[in-house]
Amino acid sequence: MEAAGPGRLLDRLQGESHRGDPFAAAVRATRMPMIVTDPHQFDNPIVFANTAFLALTGYERLEVVGRNCRFLQGPETDPDAVSRIREAVRAEAPITIDLLNYRRDGTTFRNALYMGPVHDDAGTLRYFFASQLDVSERYGLLGEIADLKARLAAAEARLTGG
Repeated sequence: MEAAGPGRLLDRLQGESHRGDPFAAAVRATRMPMIVTDPHQFDNPIVFANTAFLALTGYERLEVVGRNCRFLQGPETDPDAVSRIREAVRAEAPITIDLLNYRRDGTTFRNALYMGPVHDDAGTLRYFFASQLDVSERYGLLGEIADLKARLAAAEARLTGG
């Protein structure tokens, strides 16, 4: 995708989707939450958020555009995960990581974050593109499995006298 001015990216994505650009239309319409950030602006703010991202987080577009993604973090967000993301941004490297994020209403969700740099044809960094997936259910099931294993081990110990 050719670079656009930071304030015009959303307009460009919307305009191209109306002109038949399948990529722009897909990014806007997908159920996968997606954002684009601009590392050339102070604090690498969000310059585009699709409707699925807004639905996942509970924020309105005007509340997210212009802000760094850290507003999704909270007291239980793993600082090591945040450091790994920050380092990936510094290195202009892709990253896949799960972290605990917070919705506008304060509820948490486990976010499988896939983020990577977007370079132009000359290799210059233009944006970061990120998709998010709510994997809270998977974490809940893993917790249930661990609990069941512990209960099974305790029952086995009682039955065998150990």
